[in-house]
Amino acid sequence: MINLKKINIEQVMLTGNSSFKCFHYKVGIDDAMPLHRHNEWELSWIIKGRGHHIIGDKLESAHEQELILLPPNMPHCWIFDKDKQEYTENITLQFADDLIIKLGTFKELSLIDEFFHQLKSGIEITGADAEKLKSLLMDVDKKDDFGRLITLVEILHGITFMESYREISEITDSNSKMRMEKISRIQKVYCYISNNYRHSIRLKDVAEVACISETSFCSFFKDVTRCRFSEYLCRFRIDMAANMLLNRKDFPISDICYDVGFNDVPHFNRMFRRIKGCTPSEYCRKWHYAHAE
Repeated sequence: MINLKKINIEQVMLTGNSSFKCFHYKVGIDDAMPLHRHNEWELSWIIKGRGHHIIGDKLESAHEQELILLPPNMPHCWIFDKDKQEYTENITLQFADDLIIKLGTFKELSLIDEFFHQLKSGIEITGADAEKLKSLLMDVDKKDDFGRLITLVEILHGITFMESYREISEITDSNSKMRMEKISRIQKVYCYISNNYRHSIRLKDVAEVACISETSFCSFFKDVTRCRFSEYLCRFRIDMAANMLLNRKDFPISDICYDVGFNDVPHFNRMFRRIKGCTPSEYCRKWHYAHAE
């Protein structure tokens, strides 16, 4: 279970002669890091592990092979589904903002410094850009100190000139106490949803998590997310169902319906069609057709 009371602060420790950190590890599903932040930039490639992630003030479905770039002090964590998954695997690169600034003193690398300091959100890198960066990430720890640095510069250059990406969550103004309080409150709600979406969630429950009245919670949630809580919860459950449909091919649709918190299969099918534009069966067929070799 994620600790809802606070955002942990990670101290990134460098070893040896390295000016940045790169690590490739496998951990049990229950051992993934809780909600945290740190002063460094982070590039994370989730090689194995499905579920959802919290990034800033956004809670989204997370998928294997996603590649996420996070600016300094962006709260984040991955929450992995336990079904048929014993461990998660990822490669993570962490580097200080000071390193970007130093690289920017070289005219040939000034565009890297310019890009990173104009970036105002977390991003998911996709397409051919992501595949190229993943290949470079795999090679970082196979190199000597000089080779590691050159590979880092190649990665930063690739990010600077990438074309395929989407923004996830804007950077929070750390000087705005009210904004930080909103972020902290919505993250507690997101954590509660991610831990309990399979069960009944009452408005009273999430209002208590946010430490405000039910009426205030409705206004607060719509102000932050631009949608009603009931609508958000329905969309979240449908996203979870869509993931399960693609990764649990041997499970009946009715089982997935109940597993994501719906109590009625016809209602689940109607909501799935409304949100995804097709039935669950059609969704599977379209996905497999699009990814057929």
